Amino acid sequence: MHQSSLGSMILLAGPKLHPLWYTTWIPFLFLVSCIGMGYGVTIMETIIIELLAARGVDAEARGDAPGVYVAGRKIASLGLRVRHGCTYHGLALNVANDLTPFQRINPCGHAGLEVTSTAELGIDADPATLADELVARLADALDYRVETG
Repeated sequence: MHQSSLGSMILLAGPKLHPLWYTTWIPFLFLVSCIGMGYGVTIMETIIIELLAARGVDAEARGDAPGVYVAGRKIASLGLRVRHGCTYHGLALNVANDLTPFQRINPCGHAGLEVTSTAELGIDADPATLADELVARLADALDYRVETG
């Protein structure tokens, strides 16, 4: 667990965390979010919902708490912060991580909120594969080209 300034008091960072906010193309999303903070949240929630739908999982966003939920259990969290006119974004999709630590906290400040993971839902995909797909979907949503290599 780490203290966080991305919208929550602590951040549970597992051993294979793939932080989206450290990629080189994310500054474009910062610019978009300066125009409308809610737009960036909606884009991130939508790409996760689409990724899960492509694997047969019905997920949804909630109006009272950012993130993505499956049957009332949180599967993805969003971290957002505005400081000195700049925005910082992060997202975390629970893939095959140990969910036990979430039992010791109030996820996203909501007492009793249960969490789940793609592995728990029967999705057989490793974190790198899902991260690559999330990046591709986000780039597509922003009409941005991602170059690898």
